[in-house]
Amino acid sequence: MGQPVPFTVEVPQEKLGAIRRRVEEYPWETLDDLGDWRSGPPVGYVRRVADHWLSSYDWRAAERELNRFAHFMVGVEGDLELHYVHERGSGSNQDAVVLIHGWPSSVYDFWEIIEPLAHPERFGGDAGEGVDVVVPSVAGYGWSGKPRGRRGAAGKPRRSIR
Repeated sequence: MGQPVPFTVEVPQEKLGAIRRRVEEYPWETLDDLGDWRSGPPVGYVRRVADHWLSSYDWRAAERELNRFAHFMVGVEGDLELHYVHERGSGSNQDAVVLIHGWPSSVYDFWEIIEPLAHPERFGGDAGEGVDVVVPSVAGYGWSGKPRGRRGAAGKPRRSIR
């Protein structure tokens, strides 16, 4: 395993511009709309989300919120970069909590509980009960790299059983 390297969420403006152009130019008329959620979200719902993103969503404010906690990248198994958030707890408590998101989710699912776990004194608790909070982005999600091939529980590539 490599040494952790600090990471900051900073999406280049060129990338945001490219995403914006793709959303603006999306051929909505090519989508079949069943009008309900049987085959995914209805087109009207997706269009409202797209319109919100185009007209009022502030990605830079979202970045500031995401960067409220310390982020890191670390190399594992020689070929995979994993992202994680690490908020050191208040006081001298040596305990840590690792929060792992499910599929298809992200570290952001835990955003509202990171600070209370790490800094309970900010919420009426005792600083001595604060724990280090580590929240990794599962491989292939968020800012973690995508592993090459399938991997088993020990992290080694799995062989086919053919």
